Formats: sequence, structure tokens, C-alpha cells
Amino acid sequence: MKPPTYNDVRTSILKEEVDKVQIKLKDYKKTWLMTDCTIMADNWIDGKSKNLINFLVQIFLKFYNISGVKKTADNLVKLFIEIIKEVGEKNVVQVVTDNVANYKAACMKIKEINSFKHIFWTHCAVHCLVLRVVDSNEKPVMGFLYNYMRMAKE
Repeated sequence: MKPPTYNDVRTSILKEEVDKVQIKLKDYKKTWLMTDCTIMADNWIDGKSKNLINFLVQIFLKFYNISGVKKTADNLVKLFIEIIKEVGEKNVVQVVTDNVANYKAACMKIKEINSFKHIFWTHCAVHCLVLRVVDSNEKPVMGFLYNYMRMAKE
């Protein structure tokens, strides 16, 4: 059997796989009506220094390349509103983000929108714990971790 060509992989095979994922996504979206949803936003920088935000709702939903865009509360609000509307504003009960000031401000602005007043903002507990370890002068139980965090601060 002959392997697929590069062109086959990037065209017809890719389209088939995208179609399969879209079908599975429709099944997930049906459950959102019954279970309510938490939207999680994960900001990170890839290996090519692109600033990205991943949005997850049970599964990976969407990402945005926000390189060159200021991460102001107003710009983040626009992204969050788009995601909330895609999921369905009545389906969303919570947004989880880093505990960074611009994300917190964006989520507070979202709560001011009448149709979004029911949506809670929750800061990511793991992010808070990491900040606590990094910013703390107390030596945690795992001393090796403290040493790496101290080196990172310097």
C-alpha cells in the first residue's frame, strides 16, 4: 500500500479529520445545554514567541494568536464575549483565568453585561499556588523547587 502524498494529507485527509472533529464537537455542544459550562482561558507563549490564548470547554475549543495585540481588559472582553456567545451565554456559568489584573478586570467587565450577570469569574488555583511559591520567601517542603524558583526570580 502506497502512503498518502503530502498534498493528500494537507487537503482531503485533513478535511476528513476536521469533519470528524466537527461531528464530535456537535455531540459535546449538545451536552452543554444540560450540564452548564466552565470556560477556561490559558495564556501561553509558543516556541516561536507567539502569544496565544487557548479556550477550553470540556475540550479544546479555540485558540487566538494575540501577538502584537495589547492584552488590555477591553481586548480580552471582546475575546471572552465571542467565546461565551459560541458556547451559548445561557450555558456558561463560570470563566476560569489566570489571576492577572487584566484578566480579572475583563471578567469584572463581563459581569456588568446584563445577559452575562450569572457568569462567575474564578481565578486558577494552580496559577495562584505557583505565584505563592515564586513570590514567597518561605522555603517550601520541596527545597529543590524553591531553589529553581529563586534562580528564576534572579
